[in-house]
Amino acid sequence: MDERTAWLTLSLWGGTLARPVREALAHGVAPQDLVEGRVPSQRLAAVLRKRPRVSVPKLLADLGGLAQRALTPADDEWPRTRLAALADPPPALFVQGALPLVGKRAVAVVGTRAATPYGTDLARALGQELAAAGVDVVSGLALGIDGAAHRGALDAAGVTRAVIAGSLEHVYPPEHRSLALQVVERGTLLGEAPPGTRPERWRFVRRNRLVAALCDAVVVVEAPVKSGALLTARMALEQGREVFAVPASVHQASSAGCLELLRRGEAALARSAADVLEALGWERTDPVPASPLQLPDAPRFDDPRAERLYRLLDTLDGATDDELARRTGLASHEVSALLTGWELEGRVERRPGIGVRRRR
Repeated sequence: MDERTAWLTLSLWGGTLARPVREALAHGVAPQDLVEGRVPSQRLAAVLRKRPRVSVPKLLADLGGLAQRALTPADDEWPRTRLAALADPPPALFVQGALPLVGKRAVAVVGTRAATPYGTDLARALGQELAAAGVDVVSGLALGIDGAAHRGALDAAGVTRAVIAGSLEHVYPPEHRSLALQVVERGTLLGEAPPGTRPERWRFVRRNRLVAALCDAVVVVEAPVKSGALLTARMALEQGREVFAVPASVHQASSAGCLELLRRGEAALARSAADVLEALGWERTDPVPASPLQLPDAPRFDDPRAERLYRLLDTLDGATDDELARRTGLASHEVSALLTGWELEGRVERRPGIGVRRRR
């Protein structure tokens, strides 16, 4: 059995390799020896006796029918340098779209699925600016921040790479199937799950570690304190990657994780792609706006209730005039007058069917 076939066999042994198998690989045991049962310990032999029966020829046939391909550590395109920091690297990656995964500068842009308009605007701008500077944009194809980052890269006709939890034909969420097709045209759709694998919940954590591994730095745009994006940031730190966080209102729960990263000194401040490029020491191929993501200055307030209204727009993005009146104690006509004035100044915008939001 050749080495590549052995790695593909290991990829079919389940979602994660048993710890004795991982330890044996880390200590230099050849994958062919593991697959064929030539192992140095009885404990490992007992584990291998429980391995499932698999068919690599069927796997290769399935991949061909799905226009996918497999990469293993036996292939030249294997991103061995990026995956070297992982304690449990995948035995194979399944890929659809452009290659290579090696030799390219890459930044991951991640965040919450329940993103605010402020967050999605920022993520899309970051994706666009990074891609325009010749940087591959990596994310997890999720709703919210991930999707916005991918779309930003596509806006710039740049390269974006989407790492997914299940197999490539089981795109999740289903709302992003069209986006996944666009990613394949301009970049790469990839994951460690072989064809036929559903995106079970536990696989998303494993997906996050790959997002962190396949980049030089991670930018967190919006993330609650308990979120997959924050977990990705911590995994990135463990792997020696640079981490950046975008600031937002201290009253915005969806950005509490970003503020915590900044408070602890675990992340550098990112107001724009220019901050990221400068910190990494990368030259950019095209000019990037210096700081398009900074917050606008607040207006002067003569009435504390008006100030409360303005601040409330950060936490109630998309609120109606009536809801804002109830929250502030202002009369509806007072709310309308203030919002109209701020709208004329370019500070807020009314969106039909959605409500009022601060303009970013």
